Amino acid sequence: MSALRPRMILAAVAVIGGLAAVQLALLGFERSAPDQFRRPDPVTPTVTPTTYTPTPTPSPSPSSPPRPETLPLKQDGFYWDLMDRTEELIRMYRDNPLHADKDYNQAFLYLLADQMGALRIAGLETGTKEERSEVIGRFTREINQLEDRYSAGAPLGTDVHIRRADGSEFIYDGSTAPGRS
Repeated sequence: MSALRPRMILAAVAVIGGLAAVQLALLGFERSAPDQFRRPDPVTPTVTPTTYTPTPTPSPSPSSPPRPETLPLKQDGFYWDLMDRTEELIRMYRDNPLHADKDYNQAFLYLLADQMGALRIAGLETGTKEERSEVIGRFTREINQLEDRYSAGAPLGTDVHIRRADGSEFIYDGSTAPGRS
C-alpha cells in the first residue's frame, strides 16, 4: 500500500502539470490572434441620390445619449493582466506550496485553473467599459479571496471532485483546512 502512495502523488503532480500546460497553450493561442472571434463589420450599401435636396439637420435629442462602445472582454488590458497573474499564481504555488497537505494544495491549484478557464470563457463576452470592469472586478475578488484562504490555511470553501482518465478520483471537501483532508 505504501508503494502506491508515491505513484498517486506522482500521478497527481503529472495531472496538475498537464492542466497548467494546457492552460498555457490556450493562452498562447488566444494571444496569437486576439481578433479571431470578432464579428465582421456589417456591409452598408451605398446609395447615390440622383437629385440633391438638403434636409434640415435634426437637433440632438436630450433623451437619447450616444450608445457606449462595446468590446469583447479579451480586448480589455485588465483581462490579460488578470490572466497573467492567475498563471503566475499557479506556477508559484505549484512549485512552492505553502502547506504540507498535498490534497489541499492540489485542490487550490484546481480551483485556480477553474477560475482561469471561466475567465477565458468570459473573455468572449462583449460589454461596455463599465460592464467589462465589473466582470474583471468579480474575477479579481474571487481569485484574491481564494488565495487569501489558501495563504491563511483556511478551508477553500469549494468542493472539488475530479474523475481522472484512469478512473481514479480526486475529492476535496471545501470545508476542510490543510492537514484535515
